[in-house]
Amino acid sequence: MYMANLCEKEAEKITGLEQYSYTRYAQSFEVIPRHLAENAGLKANKIIPTLYAGNKDGADTGINVLEGKTQPSSELEIYDLQNSKRWAVRLATDAALTILRIDQIIVAK
Repeated sequence: MYMANLCEKEAEKITGLEQYSYTRYAQSFEVIPRHLAENAGLKANKIIPTLYAGNKDGADTGINVLEGKTQPSSELEIYDLQNSKRWAVRLATDAALTILRIDQIIVAK
């Protein structure tokens, strides 16, 4: 959610069609937490805003699926490798860009 917050802030600085792209890219970071909450039987519409608020200044809030609330990741003992996340985001972004390029080629023909 921290990445979503950063992308949203950047989107506010941009105008036009690029702003829409940045905003949608930021919203894509909601997918995993939303599915995690829904699969745990939680109401994602309540969890996602609290994740946004908790991760506003840094990526330190996660979902406690056992208790149905958000908590600091250190209390949940969740530790992720930043390098793994960086590569996951990079590869997902490359895949999305490839699909968009193929779409542009098809539309151009």
